[in-house]
This record gives sequence, C-alpha cells and structure tokens, in this order.
Amino acid sequence: MKKALLSLCLPLSSIFADTNSGQPADTVFTNGLVYTVDSAQPRAEAVAVTGNTISYVGSNEGAKAFVGPNTQVIDLGGRLMLPGLIDAHTHALVGAVMTRGVDARGETREETLEKLRAYARQAPKEDIIRGFGWLLNVFPEKGPTREELDKIFPDRPAIIMGIDLHNAWVNTKALEKAGITKNSPDLVPGFSYFERDAEGNPTGTIREVPLITFIQNRLHPMDGEYVRACLEEWLPKAARAGLTTVYDAGWPVLPNQSAGYAMLDGLAREGKLPIRVAGSVVIENANEDYVGRMNELRKQYRSDLLWPAAFKLWLDGVVETKTSLLLEPYEVSGEDKKSSAQPNYGMTKFTREELDEIARKSAEADCDLHIHALGDGTCRMALDAIEKARKNTGATSWNPTICHLMLVDDTDIPRFAKLGVNAQFTILWATADSNWRNLGVPLLGKRAYRQYRAKSFFDAGANVTFSSDWPASSYISSFDPFLAMEIGMTRKVPWLPDSEVGPPAEERLTIGELIKGYTLNAARQIRMEDKIGSITKGKLADLVVVDQNLFEIEPSAVHKTKALLTMMDGKITHREGL
Repeated sequence: MKKALLSLCLPLSSIFADTNSGQPADTVFTNGLVYTVDSAQPRAEAVAVTGNTISYVGSNEGAKAFVGPNTQVIDLGGRLMLPGLIDAHTHALVGAVMTRGVDARGETREETLEKLRAYARQAPKEDIIRGFGWLLNVFPEKGPTREELDKIFPDRPAIIMGIDLHNAWVNTKALEKAGITKNSPDLVPGFSYFERDAEGNPTGTIREVPLITFIQNRLHPMDGEYVRACLEEWLPKAARAGLTTVYDAGWPVLPNQSAGYAMLDGLAREGKLPIRVAGSVVIENANEDYVGRMNELRKQYRSDLLWPAAFKLWLDGVVETKTSLLLEPYEVSGEDKKSSAQPNYGMTKFTREELDEIARKSAEADCDLHIHALGDGTCRMALDAIEKARKNTGATSWNPTICHLMLVDDTDIPRFAKLGVNAQFTILWATADSNWRNLGVPLLGKRAYRQYRAKSFFDAGANVTFSSDWPASSYISSFDPFLAMEIGMTRKVPWLPDSEVGPPAEERLTIGELIKGYTLNAARQIRMEDKIGSITKGKLADLVVVDQNLFEIEPSAVHKTKALLTMMDGKITHREGL
C-alpha cells in the first residue's frame, strides 16, 4: 500500500485529461496527494471547486484550465487531501453541553473526588453543579454515592454524568429538588432505575438515559439559549478536527426534538453551521406516533445541511451495568456466587414484539432505523426484527443501522451484508483499558476477548462505518477521528504505547479501511453517498487537508494528525498552517 500511494506524486496529466469548458473555479487545490475514496479515480494531485461543488479532479496540468483571475489557488505542497470526514454516530448537542462543566474523569476514585473538590474551591456561581466523565470502573459495582458528593457540594444540587452517558451521579440536594424520595418509582424497572440501599433509599447513582433525562429536566430544563451558546462554542472544534458531517443520534438536553432541529436550522441560515447534521427522531416508547413526527420534521427540514435521517432506538444499555442483553449469562462473582438467583442475561428496553412492530413501521415508511446494541443478544434481536421487516414489507431502499456492536456472535456477522444492515462501530472503545480489565473481563469472561470486530465485518462484505459516540464512552471520550483511526489500527490507548493490544489483535484495521469507514461508507449510512463521501466530480465540496501522510507514518503517530484545512459545502471552515 505504501509503494502504491507514493505513486500519487507522479504526474497524472497523461491519465486524466479533463478540461474546463465553463467558468473558472472559485478554488483550485494543486500539488496534493489526493486520496479520493473513489474506485473509478482513486488518486489525483489537483481538485477544483466551483460554488459548493467539486468541478474537477485530476492532474495539476489539467487544473490550470480552471484558474481565472479571481480563483483562489491553494498549493498543498504534497500534503494529503481526503474527503471530508463523517462521524456516523455522535451526540453533538449533548456533548457541547455536558462537557462544559467539571471534568470528573479520574483514573482512581480519589483522583475523581479531588477533581470535584478542586472545582468546588473555585466557588463556581452555578445554581446547579454539572459535570461529566467519571469512570465506572473506579467505583464499586453499585456506583458512587450521594454522600460522597454531599461532602463536596453540600449547598447546591449536583449532577455528574458518567463517561458513558448511561449513568449519572447526584447528591442529596439534587434528589430533593427533583422530588425524589424512597417511594419514587423507577422509570423503567430493571432498565432505568435508582440504585438503592438496604432500606430502599436512592444511593445517588442513576442508571440509563430515560431516568437521567427525567431528573435533568426536574432540576432545570436546559433552555435553548444555553444549549445554543454551548453548541456555537463547540462547532469550530469540529471543523478543526476535519469533520464535515455528523449523524447526531439524539439530543435529550432539549425539551423536545423539534427544538434541536430549529436551533440547527437557525445556525445554518445564519451561516454558522460548519458541518452537515443528519438528525434523529428518538423513539422513547413503542406506542407513540414516531412516524408522524418523522414526517413532520421531514417537511420542515430537508436541505443538504440539516435533515432527519433516521429513527434512533436505544434497544439496550451497556454491559457495565448489565443492561445489555447477552446470548449467554453474565459471569458470576463475589456475593453473587452465594445466591441462588437465576442466571442474568441482561435486558432490552423494548420487547421483541415492540421491536418487530417498530422495524415494520420504519420499513413501510422508508424511514431508516438506527439501533443501539452492545450485547450479542441485542444484536441478534435487532437483526431478526430487520429480517422480518424486510420479508413482510418488501422494502428495498430501507437502510437500517445497528450501532456500537461490542459483542456479535460469529453466525450473525454475515447477516449484516445479507440483510443490508450498516455495521456502525465506535472503534475508540476497542482498547484493553482499565474499564475493559476491571469490568469487561469479570462480567464477560472469555467473551471480553472478542469485542469490536470491525475487520471481520469488512471481510464479510458489510458496510462498516465509524464514529465517536462523543461524549459517551467507556474510557476515552473524544470526537477526534484521527485518534479513533489510530486505535482502529493499533487497538491500544494512544498515550500508553506499551499497553496491551485490545483483543483480538487480528481485528486491527488498515488506514484505508478506516478512512473509507469515515467517508464513503458513512455517507451510505445516511443516504448521502451520491453527494458526499468521496472526492468525485459533481459531488459537494467537502474536503480536508492533513499535516501527515497517514499511509506512510507509523500507526502510533496517527493520533497526532492535524487538519490544516477543512472545507464544507465549498466554504473553508478551518484553516491553520496552510
């Protein structure tokens, strides 16, 4: 691959003889190492952009015909150009808001508490203390307690999100303000609930998104002005990371989903949206009119910058809290060994019958379905529902996705290509980190050694896409696609180069596979492959120029890659050092 890529530096005028018979381009890039992700024309050295469209891809010589008196010519100096990068599953609005408070990520319980103490010493003026990032594995299985937070924040409500966004930690003041008592019922018993002490009192740890969202809104619904301010602060960072499109898998920080679309639409109309946003319609309950909501949003928002792309369904939770369904029971240890309790297979938020109905309605309406599934039992349940929907509706253009895919049984991997299901991986999570070692292995046993097998999905012919799920994570929370690419290649924590490879080692990916998963394959997931995802004449001008040749550097250096220039829709959204 390295030798093949070096040939990108050779003159291409004899290979591509495109000429310009129209107006000069607005921008022409020359002397580049252009990796197009277009099999019909995989390499080039020059690209022309007219308006918001790629008007030429080819040689430096051919590009001269596109240069006029007002054309901006950018000499890439041999640097690598890629299609604009697409995060196929993130939570941009949530991340912009949730990561604004205290950073509670610590490698130990004491380090976590000290970060909170340091924040308290600053005497922040907030009426409610918010934070993000505590690691599940540094606290006992039942989670942190309100008493621990009470000692640090005795006078104000505090809610600190876990790094996975599926768990929250609150103090006594927060429970009081939210009206929570010993008699308050769990919102979704067994799935989204309060951890309780022996007397039934909430301990301060809250499990899963539905109840967390309920508590957040009881404390203080985040108004649109605050969320927009957070978002405007974050959006330039996305452009600096080389991102030009995201699929946003839900924004529960707002009172309703329409508010999120209205906010993003306002930013787009003001020229303040540097990324395309494929949005979601989150299905909270099987009996709601989610198809009607989708249809209404489709009428209002249907541009190349913002559109509702899919129904989002949290089918399960996370393995760490045993809210993911497994084909075989969770491992038993400690006190559990002494009990006569039935084997624990985990759970799903929706029943099989509810899921079958949701899949059928989604297929009939030709509205794509994006299913959160970490457990192998959840994944099979999702595949079965999709297979039934395909058979019963005859839907051909329907384009469902199953995301995260921590565990998938061997027999289910080929079903993705057979059923036309996008396989969406959060490859950031494929490391042998402390969360994997302290929680994953004890809960899963040998199954913990066959997680996130994206390579097998590529080999089986599936459309594999990559994402950050930012800010949610188990250990590393980041929206930087180059950090994720390095982990995909090494399966190691980037700042711990001597650490263990996240098993199985044979699932390490090539840089070509990772780039394709972040570009053309991701575009297919959101039905935009005819407009973005490759550097192809006639497609929208989403491009990124980076400071390192990803095909020549050592995998351990990939996370250091910086975007020197990002262009979205023909407009430069970030430029630094070029």
